[in-house]
This record gives sequence, structure tokens and C-alpha cells, in this order.
Amino acid sequence: MKKLLLSLAVLFGLSTAAVSALDSSLIFKNKSTAMTSDFQTYGFLQTDELYLNLSKAIGKTGFDIATEVYFKAMYTAKDVTNFLDGSFAYAFDMDLLRLEGNINIGQGTLNIKAGRFNVSDNTYTIFSQLSDGLSIKYVHPIFSVYAFGGYTGFLNARNVVMINDKAKPYVPEEGSFYPLAYPYIMYDAGFSLNNLFGNQTIKVETLGFFDRTSNEANRYYLNTAFSGPLANDFSYYFSTSFGTVNFDSIMNYTTLKVNYALSDAAVFNVGTDYASGNNGFLSKFAGISSKTINVSAAYPETTGFVVPNVGFSYVRNNFLTLIEGKFFMECPENAITPAGVEGDLSMIINALYDLQLGIDIAGYYDITPEHRKTNVMATFKFVLVF
Repeated sequence: MKKLLLSLAVLFGLSTAAVSALDSSLIFKNKSTAMTSDFQTYGFLQTDELYLNLSKAIGKTGFDIATEVYFKAMYTAKDVTNFLDGSFAYAFDMDLLRLEGNINIGQGTLNIKAGRFNVSDNTYTIFSQLSDGLSIKYVHPIFSVYAFGGYTGFLNARNVVMINDKAKPYVPEEGSFYPLAYPYIMYDAGFSLNNLFGNQTIKVETLGFFDRTSNEANRYYLNTAFSGPLANDFSYYFSTSFGTVNFDSIMNYTTLKVNYALSDAAVFNVGTDYASGNNGFLSKFAGISSKTINVSAAYPETTGFVVPNVGFSYVRNNFLTLIEGKFFMECPENAITPAGVEGDLSMIINALYDLQLGIDIAGYYDITPEHRKTNVMATFKFVLVF
């Protein structure tokens, strides 16, 4: 309780002390999730987060410094029939501390970023989370080139979940106020060629992660992506990622998506994802940031699947709707077998200038002979900016 009170005091103390000197905003996020497994057990998760964002331009240099601290409180009830027997968890962290600036060079712009900020690979599948490091990117109308170097070992393990040397999500021990995340030294470098023949775009990227715990799970990836318009109102996106662990195996993640613009506001898409299992010369795909492939707890990571999918999005003024359907086929070995179907619905509305409301509904139905689990969850959330 003393740590909780101290965290709140620091958060609001910073808010009042720095307001006169810095641009600031206070953001409150609420998320209430109800879930069920096979409609036999019902759970509930309540999450409340308070963010303080501070930023300051550094004279006329083109650089600015920004930081964001947050306090998060979570209440989990695994069985709503015993709602009061749930558990509380708290987190206090700094998820942004960066110096960033732009320098005009020729027809392009050089962006320099240093500190703690979000980093993602082109596929958002291998690495998509916070990292401490340095990023340099040059953007030209025809091409762009970039490089990033960073370290994950100073992050809060309660804020990021990464795959360890056992190919499992790293979970810190209970009781520590600031448990350190799994440590990787990483690099991410690549380039893109824009507006090529027929307005096509090509992206090539290489990533490396050096395991500082056991040195037994160094991972390296090569990503290639193609995107652009097709005939009339059609466009496409294709990416494939090959990876290896200590150069002892080869794994792959591939995505293909075709979009059709029904109007300026509505888009229909169809595609498929493939995450390798032990398929021929390929091994099980594993990224760095932990990512579940669906809402079923039976599949904690993105590996050994072929997933055809269809989707629809509608964006108009302050309203967004996303609908997606997926058909999961397992391929842990060479055979492919049906596994389940999933439906997802997301709606977001900016009700006022400083208020956003949203709802997410997701359901997974297992069609395997074992019928492992069927999960359904619904989340209501709102964001208020002060």
C-alpha cells in the first residue's frame, strides 16, 4: 500500500510541477472484460490505467523530448460466482522517454530518435513492443533506409512479454515491484523502395536478437514485403519472414492479403497467414514479442497454423468498425487438420473531443475431435483525455 500511495504521489506531483514548463496531457483508460470457457466458467478482468504525458520542444533545433509515465491497476476474478475472491495487481512504469528530431537533408528528412519508445518490425509479428535504444531513419520520396539498435533488459517485465530461450513467454516471479524483462541485445535495419512501377512498394528488413541470459537462443530474421494497387479498386499486401535460432533451423511466417475498396469508407479483404510448424525443412516459428494467434488459451503462440481469413472495415468521421472471420488449420507436423473458427467485432467511436468509447467481442469455436476449449470474451473500454 505504501508503494501504491508513493506511486500516485509521484504521478500527480509531476503533473502539477511540470505543467507550466511543458506540454502535458493526462489520459485515463478503462477496460472491462468478461469471458467464458465452454460457457461453464465465467471470468472478469477490470483494468484501469492513468497516463501522464509530458513533452517539450528544444528551442528551434527541430528536436523535442517527451516522457510518459503510467499507473495501472488490475482486478481479476477467474470465477464470477466468487467475485470477491479475485486478485489485485498493480504496475507503475515509464513507457516513453525519448529525444527525437528531424533534419532536412536534400529532398528527404533524417529522423533521429533515442531513449525508450515503441519499436516494431514490418510484419508486427516478430517484435512489436517497447525497447531502449537508438533509431536513425532517412525518408526520401523514392526510398527510405533505417537502423535501430537496442536492449530490452531494463524494461518492466509486467509491461512487455517476450519469448525466452525455452520458446516460452517469460513470466517474472511474483512480489517484485519492477521485475526486469528478458534481456536481448537487438538490431533492426532495412530499406524500402517506394512508388516503383505501378506505384508498388518493396521493403526488406533484417533483425537480430542476442540472448544475454543463456546465449542459446540467438534469433535472426529476414523480412521481405511487397504492396501496392492492383486493377481498379483492388490492392494487395504480401510479406514473408524467414528466421533461424543460432543458425540451427529455419522457420517462416507468411501473410497474403487482398483488399477491395467498396467505397471511400468501406474496405473488404481476404487473405491467409502461415506460421510454420515442423513442416519439412522448416521448424516451429517463434518471434520475440509474445503474440497469441487467437482467443483460445490452447494456442499461446503463433506457430504451426494456416489461417485463411476475411475482414471488413468501415471508417466514417468519428466511427470505426472492424469485422473479421478466421478459419484455423493446424500444421504442427506435415499434415494439415481443421482446428477451429473465430469471429471478431470491434467498434470505436470518438464521442467527444476528449472521449473515446469502444467495444470488442471475440469468440473461438474449437472443432477438433478433442474439443479442447471454446472461448468467448467481450470488452468495453473508454479513454478520457484531460
